[in-house]
Order: sequence, then structure tokens, then C-alpha cells
Amino acid sequence: MNLQPFSRQICYGAVALLLATASGCATRKPPATDPRPENGAAMRHRLWYGNRDFGSESQFNPFSAVLNNGYDQIRTLNDRNVLEFDYSGAAKGSWNSIVRADKLVKSYGAWNWVRYELLPLSGKGEGGSQWWPNYQLHLIGSGPTYVRLIAWYEQRSFDHPRLAAAVTSYAGHVLNEMVENTTYTNGTVDAMTDLLIFDPLAILLWNSDKVQKFVGSRVEFTDWPGQPSLAMPGHTIENTYQTAMVRLKLPHTNNWRAFTTMGGSYLGGLSRRTGDSTWFSIGLGTDASTNAIVDTATGRKTVDLKSNFGIFVDRSGSLLGSMVLKSGVDRAATVNVYPGVVRFGRSQLAPGFWTQYLPRQRVMRFGVTTAWGVGVGRNPLPQ
Repeated sequence: MNLQPFSRQICYGAVALLLATASGCATRKPPATDPRPENGAAMRHRLWYGNRDFGSESQFNPFSAVLNNGYDQIRTLNDRNVLEFDYSGAAKGSWNSIVRADKLVKSYGAWNWVRYELLPLSGKGEGGSQWWPNYQLHLIGSGPTYVRLIAWYEQRSFDHPRLAAAVTSYAGHVLNEMVENTTYTNGTVDAMTDLLIFDPLAILLWNSDKVQKFVGSRVEFTDWPGQPSLAMPGHTIENTYQTAMVRLKLPHTNNWRAFTTMGGSYLGGLSRRTGDSTWFSIGLGTDASTNAIVDTATGRKTVDLKSNFGIFVDRSGSLLGSMVLKSGVDRAATVNVYPGVVRFGRSQLAPGFWTQYLPRQRVMRFGVTTAWGVGVGRNPLPQ
């Protein structure tokens, strides 16, 4: 069966849907200014997490945050069968990465650890530069998730929102390292560096109200996550990733902004305002197709970058729909439509859904998701 014409229709239809979404979304008036001093919780509600009932923000919660962060790198693996995953061995590896830190550094070489993992003193060409994701994704890119978790717990009247957010955020980081280092039960320097240095530093850095207000009032910094789905019949997890989006104001214009994403996709481009709070964004960039191991003894990795392209529609930073074309492991075209965009009849039913076309295998994956950010799907590929 030749699916090539069908795939073109999917892409054309996706672009049309995103354009229609961008042009037809209703806008909301900004709230009236309150003359009273703004506390930290109000600042986080205004700048970081508005608890909106539409788009990707409607799916944000501790469970979806852990899934998207924890299983982010599974998109670079060929086997995504999460029910047969060796969680016991992976947990042992993460634990040993923490408790055997001194032995791991000694075996790896202290200077190698400093220049490959800790400080920006190596490049990709020499199988190094693992420090880059440590700073970009762990120290900086995880910031919005942590701040938004604080706001999520605050707005639901938890007694200790910062502690709950820190535990939730760190749980996602641990699961992420488990997925990345399944075969290294004795631990790895990479996991140790993240779990003992960069992940705790990120929590300390972004715990500051001053840092949150300084960053949030100057740039738009938020999460554009995937919609994780358990796909049958192979029990694989699909469409899961954590993406941080940064959008910056441009001089002499209120309708154009520069934006970039990092994590699930690495893109840079422009955003165009199509209403009071609706934005249409187009970006080009690269993404990690694989995280190849260059030293089997220590688990040292490098990254294989491939090109990608993305179109996004959001309202007030909450992603409504996206189409991303990648040339990674799957070489896939993925369309996501988030809850609240498409409604069925006069009912309040407005789930999210996604579809993914793999031209190399000529098959399609698809799924339906709930407002809790998880769903079910169909994956015809054997695992």
C-alpha cells in the first residue's frame, strides 16, 4: 500500500489546521491591574503557570511532567516497550551513580570528568561536550518545569509546594537517567554529574523568587511538552518529550518575536502575533537522533544531530497545535493538537490527539490524550 500521497495530505491538512487555529482562536482580555504588591505565588501565576484550561498548559501536572521528563530520551531508542523495561537494573545504576561518585570519577579520570562533563572545555569532535546538555537542559531548561510545579502545588493549596515541586522534579530526573543508562548498573559519570550537581543546582537556582521574576519578566520561558501515550499492540510509549520554549521581544515591533526550543526539538525562528494572545511560530534546527556511546568502559556519549523543522500555534504560551518534521531515529512527521482546540458537537468533550507518519516504514502512529496529559495510541511497528 503506497502511503506517500496520503502522507502529503496529512502534512497539508496539518498546516491548514494550524493556520485555522491561529486565525480563529478566541482571545482573552488581560486582567485588571491590582495596586497591591505582588507576592511570589501571584508572580508565578502571572509569568509561569496561569492554570489555563486549554492547550498544553491544561495537561500540565506532576504526573505528566515526570513522564515527559523521565521518558524524554526514549525517543532516541529503537525499543520503547516500557512494560518490559529493566527498571530494577536501571534504578541500581542510578543509585550507584550517586553513592559511587568518587570511584566513578577516579575510573573516568578527574580531568576528563572536568572537561567533558563539568566545564565547557571540550567539543563534539573529540567525543566530548556532554557538558552542553548539562547546562542547557538540566541547569537552565528544567527551570520552567520546576517553577511551574511550584505554582501547580500552590494553586491547589499544598502545604509545602516548593518541597513537593523539588521531589517531583528530581523524580523526573532520576527516571531520565534510568532510561538513558539502562545497561550500566554500576553507575556512570554522566548520571552522577546530573543527579549530584546540575539537577540540585537547577532546583537551588530556580527556587529564588528574584530569579523567577527577573527571567519571567524579560523573556517568555515555558514548557511545550509531548502527549505521552501507551501504544498498542507493543506496549510502547510514544510522543513523549520535554521541550523548553524561550521567546524574546524584538525591537520596534509588538507583533514579531524571536523564539527557540530545546529538549524535544532544537529550533530557532520567528513568532508572529495573530491576535491579542495567539502566536504562530516557524523554526528550523537540529535534534539528537541518537546518543551514541564512544567509550563502553565509562559510558561516555556523543550526539548525532539531524535537521528538523517545526510549526507551532499557541495562545498565551499554552501550545494549541504543532507539526514537527524530524530526521532522527524515526524520521517522522508528528502533528499534535492539544485539548480545547477541537470540540465534538455541543459537548464539552475536547481531548488532545496526535498522529505521526514514518515515511521509511510507511506506517502511521496515532493517539488520543486526556486533560491529564496521557493517553492511548496505536503503533503498528513490532518491537
